[in-house]
Amino acid sequence: MRAPLFTDEEVITAGYEIKNDKTKKKRVTGQALSNQLGGGRPDRLLKIWESHISQEDVVSSEKLDLPTELENFLEEILDKVSLNLRSILVKSDAHINELANKRIEKEKAWCAEQANLLEEKLADADSVINKNEDSIDDLIDEIKTLEPYKHKAFEFEKLVIELQTKLEAYENSIIDKNRIITEQEARIVELKKAA
Repeated sequence: MRAPLFTDEEVITAGYEIKNDKTKKKRVTGQALSNQLGGGRPDRLLKIWESHISQEDVVSSEKLDLPTELENFLEEILDKVSLNLRSILVKSDAHINELANKRIEKEKAWCAEQANLLEEKLADADSVINKNEDSIDDLIDEIKTLEPYKHKAFEFEKLVIELQTKLEAYENSIIDKNRIITEQEARIVELKKAA
């Protein structure tokens, strides 16, 4: 196996140089480390850097040991904060549930009102339909009672037409007879003059 070009310390130093360079504000990546060092496999370099950073986080958390008095004070404060947060959360949850229940009751009331309105409209529509059905039945009965008159009316119509035809024939006949009478009267007058 080939020896690495750069030691872990060189990689870590290069990482801090990239991190602390305020002018470029670059993130520490494998490629950035490779560019800073002038070579090397970016994935190996990044692995070394990330391993160093994770160890540093563990060491820095170990450095957070406080004196016993401060530790007790901190725990006391954290307990109070936790208790206050819990109390706030319980009150908030109760308030949210109360608001939700009010909203649900309002919605239920509105839905019930809408259902009642729809039932009333349905009842009105049913009443109108029943009235219309009754009216239709009455009209059908009336049509049935008028049916015989329809035939009689048709017969009367035929009779009127026949009578009008006869009347016209009589009028024509009277006109012809008047004309004949007028002609005969005129001949009689002529004959009397001649005699």
